[in-house]
Amino acid sequence: MAREALLAKRITDQDATMRHTPVDAVTAGQVVKVDISATRCIAGVALETLAAGATGTIDIANVYDFPCGSAETFSAGDQVFWDHEGNLAIPQALANGKDDFCLGTCVKAREISDKAYVRVRLNFGDQAYVRNSSSSSSSSSSSSSSSSSSSNS
Repeated sequence: MAREALLAKRITDQDATMRHTPVDAVTAGQVVKVDISATRCIAGVALETLAAGATGTIDIANVYDFPCGSAETFSAGDQVFWDHEGNLAIPQALANGKDDFCLGTCVKAREISDKAYVRVRLNFGDQAYVRNSSSSSSSSSSSSSSSSSSSNS
């Protein structure tokens, strides 16, 4: 049974976007993975709802609150990954799914008693752009595979 996609909430407002054409439809606020090689990808957040095959804009560098499991803790500086199957932010140690990938770096510590969100700067840190090496070249994000235009907005 597919889990409903949870949406990310933007915290900062930098102009750091790229054009993207998803294979599957995406909703504004949804996490998107754009493959750039067999082991590298760009994490993004859709800024608009896109039909499959329609080109639109994704954010690739701002700070967002991403949903995470209520029992997860993160320290500032931790690398945060996206669990493709669970549609949740997870610690790097739990990123074992073939489509899991690095979102970026935690910028605010999260304790178990906090709301079930972790604050992350997209594509920042030593694991930025990393996806599990077991990923296939046709892997997808929460709802989109990459066939992206590489032009920046």
